Amino acid sequence: MINLGFDLEEEVLLRLPLKSILKFKTVSKPWRSLLESKSFSERRRIIIQKNQKKMQFVAALLLDLNNHEVVADEEEVEMIYLDCDFAKVLPSKEVKGMYMDSDFSRRPSLSCDGLVCMPVPGWINVLNPSTGEFIRFASGRDPKITNVLDDVYRRGFEVFPGYWRMGFGRDKVNGNYKVVRMFFEPNYYCEILDINLGVWRKLKSKPLFYVGERLKSAFVNGSIYWLEVDSYYQTQKILALDLNTEEFRSVRTPPRFCKSGQIANLEDRLVVAVASIGEPNFKFCIWSMDAREETWSITYSFPLSSSTHSSYISRCSHWRHWCMPLAVSKRGNLYFYDQEKKLHKYYSDTGLVCGITKGQPGGIRIVAPFVENLLPIRCSASSGQEIRTFGFRNLDKPETSYCFRQIKLSVSDVLQK
Repeated sequence: MINLGFDLEEEVLLRLPLKSILKFKTVSKPWRSLLESKSFSERRRIIIQKNQKKMQFVAALLLDLNNHEVVADEEEVEMIYLDCDFAKVLPSKEVKGMYMDSDFSRRPSLSCDGLVCMPVPGWINVLNPSTGEFIRFASGRDPKITNVLDDVYRRGFEVFPGYWRMGFGRDKVNGNYKVVRMFFEPNYYCEILDINLGVWRKLKSKPLFYVGERLKSAFVNGSIYWLEVDSYYQTQKILALDLNTEEFRSVRTPPRFCKSGQIANLEDRLVVAVASIGEPNFKFCIWSMDAREETWSITYSFPLSSSTHSSYISRCSHWRHWCMPLAVSKRGNLYFYDQEKKLHKYYSDTGLVCGITKGQPGGIRIVAPFVENLLPIRCSASSGQEIRTFGFRNLDKPETSYCFRQIKLSVSDVLQK
């Protein structure tokens, strides 16, 4: 394209496949500067959203890919797998024993704008599946020494190492990505890590109230949100942290008690999803918040008894069961996954629910909808952190965890279909 004008070159590059763009970053410095620019990334995202036909999800797969496949779906679903095949690094006896039951694919993670943040004992790992960049930060000693994977197996829900209450998001003013962690015993405090600086610091502002470790956070429009539900007193609270002002605030909750509620970002709106087992048909409702008025309304409400799997209701009728909304397709159909780590789809026109993935429960874990992000991970030289391109890396120390011991970080492997 040496004879093309720069503007025409950009138009051509905008429409190339992701793998080609990553290769062309090495052609010249002007091209690299263009392909890593914010304007190019934003323009390409608009084009992708307009033309993309397939729903894409980043997932962690346990053990055998052949036993967990995507069923036929007219809208087409692609899984972008992070390899956590610990069967290659553990003795076969252990794989067939307790490690098989501990469900390693439940390792909790956070996501924002296509980046994935994976806290493990002693480390915070941030990777970009689109560009092939990976960076890690020491997280120091955890407030509580816990075997997170055993705890997941015993409790049936996800917790972060050390029982930190964690969040990951982007400062909408300066664009910096930040990792947040809170702890409440013996005193309330909050620490924040700006990945551009690579240094933890304690906030002057303290959390306004206790937030339990059972529920995950959600990042929406510059703020991280945590939902706290007290089943005994039938109360619920939402705590928010603005990543620019770094101030906490309390947010109004849905008018109805959400016993098994999960907070999430659905189409850039804060939502609380709840499975109401008191309903005759085990109804799944999604409350959506209007950010300006801070008022809530039900945007989805449908019975899960319409699932094509006849045993689904008997398996998920326990009060701890939860469903997490993921994305809405161009046809208006809702994709969500549940406690059994299976992907489901709600057809808005027929009101039916069907399973999209099949296989044994717990074998696949949806991390987040895949969002292409071409912006490079930034980190100051003074932080001492090295931004690596993808190869084989150990994200955990050998003595702490085997879940993400190996992640295939080469683009050709991370983007395997």
